[in-house]
Amino acid sequence: MTEFRHCTVQELFEEQAALQPERIALMHRDEQLTYGALNERANRIAHALRAQGVLPGSLVALYMQRSTDLIAGLLGIVKAGAAYLPLDPEYPAARSEEILADSGAAVLLSHRGLGQQLAFQGRVADLHDPAVCAAEIHNPELRNTPDDLIYVIYTSGSTGRPKGVMIEHRAIAHLKTAIESFLAFSAEETILAMASISFDMSVLETIGALISGLGIVIADEQQQKDPRVLQKLIGQHEVTILQTTPSRMQQLVWANGTLPCSIRQILIGGEAFPPGLLPELRAASQAAIFNMYGPTEATVWATGTLMQDGEPIHIGQPLLNVTAAVVDEQLQPVTPGEAGELCLAGPGLGRGYLNRADLTAEKFVRGVFASGTRLYKTGDLVKQLPDGRLIYLGRVDHQVKIRGYRIELGEVETALLQHADVQEAVVTARTDMAAEHMHLIGYVVAATMPDAAALRAHLKQLVPDYMIPTQYVQLEQLPLNRNGKIDRAALPLPQAETQDSLYDAPETELEATLAGLWQELLGKSRVGVNENFFEIGGNSLLSVKFEVMLEDLDLPSEDLLLFNYNTIRKLADYLEAQLSLS
Repeated sequence: MTEFRHCTVQELFEEQAALQPERIALMHRDEQLTYGALNERANRIAHALRAQGVLPGSLVALYMQRSTDLIAGLLGIVKAGAAYLPLDPEYPAARSEEILADSGAAVLLSHRGLGQQLAFQGRVADLHDPAVCAAEIHNPELRNTPDDLIYVIYTSGSTGRPKGVMIEHRAIAHLKTAIESFLAFSAEETILAMASISFDMSVLETIGALISGLGIVIADEQQQKDPRVLQKLIGQHEVTILQTTPSRMQQLVWANGTLPCSIRQILIGGEAFPPGLLPELRAASQAAIFNMYGPTEATVWATGTLMQDGEPIHIGQPLLNVTAAVVDEQLQPVTPGEAGELCLAGPGLGRGYLNRADLTAEKFVRGVFASGTRLYKTGDLVKQLPDGRLIYLGRVDHQVKIRGYRIELGEVETALLQHADVQEAVVTARTDMAAEHMHLIGYVVAATMPDAAALRAHLKQLVPDYMIPTQYVQLEQLPLNRNGKIDRAALPLPQAETQDSLYDAPETELEATLAGLWQELLGKSRVGVNENFFEIGGNSLLSVKFEVMLEDLDLPSEDLLLFNYNTIRKLADYLEAQLSLS
């Protein structure tokens, strides 16, 4: 094993703040913070939290909008000696409250009164409280060791209950060494932070970047959603490193055609890399393109590769100090080239799952080879080439990834079953080959079937948007196999076409043109003018592609167009009005 420094994130960040106090650390809208100023702000928060009784090893929830406050708050929690529990205000309040209750966090750090919006029995600390603003600015005494927790990130759970992944300081110290040995990741670089704070890709864009001395450009909630605004943000701040999912990368390319020339490195991960994306990226940028892989339980990234034209899509080889084993059901190595479950080992592995000793014992195991090495069973099916490269083949369970987010289908099913009219529910994922994206389908047994809009409204109160099915199918009963288990292979595909009784044909030339574009995007032979784009398979990624199609036809286009006018009739009326003004 290559040596790495066994130290805490507090030590690593304070070293950077001392080394380059005037280096711009954070950029958000019109605000900039140097490393020195950020360190002082984080120190105030840390001293205030300690004065309020926050102890080493405790868990402090972090609930803030995307801003410099968010990063300062994160660092302040860590410097106080606690671990941070990130909660995204864009997620349903019910989900954040469930995580708070499950975690046992006694303190929630927020700002602008945001924390008062949650039903939380613990203490809410506000970043702008006078006690915080008046606190000391010197570095607090170190209270942690490398084996202490630094954060707990909750991911989707198969039983309908999200699970908290516990990561220690040493894993972040190791990530620093592994990433710096894999690509250019130093004070000369600037990275765009656009991942949700509840998504572990954010770790590299925040604390990972800060302990390596990078500058960070923070994209806020609105900028995250608009690829054209993101493009301007990247160019304005001369971002050199872009880390994102394939879905968001496609949005950027489709919306802008080319990427700013400042970008030198692009890290793609979080979901399978679609083959068609590489040539699109080559045409849009001269940057080096890396395909990355890693579960939350292994601290952001575990394998990676610099992508080369003409090669099959693969997830590369293990990063520094990471061991990858492809095993059978008995945890024995399979023959090279044979499919098996990917298991990971190394200093990046998490401690386990918070308050879930049973699940920890199930997923973190001792291998029957390599002297009982501690392994994490990823649930990913791969095969290993003779040179060690890994090819991702899919999942061995009912977990999927959509737009980079890990989804346990059982959690969506549990949420559906909470609807008063739903008696049974199954959720599957399907890749639409025409539209080249994965989406969820909900199968429901109900005496009185709620319509799709009602089911979506119900789910929106319980789970994030990315976990809401785009299509629903009513069944009289769920199909079962010989063992009495649900036969997912026997579930019917959603009805492809609109029923004649519900179909409203285009009446104008513009409506017919728009219907043709939707049909091409969604892989349908016809679309009614009163059908909702997002209820018949559309999503934010395809909405961006549609805006580009409008521009190609010299029709008016604007950001978030389909979010405001989601049927062909509404859209045609709006476009007619815009054309009459021009």
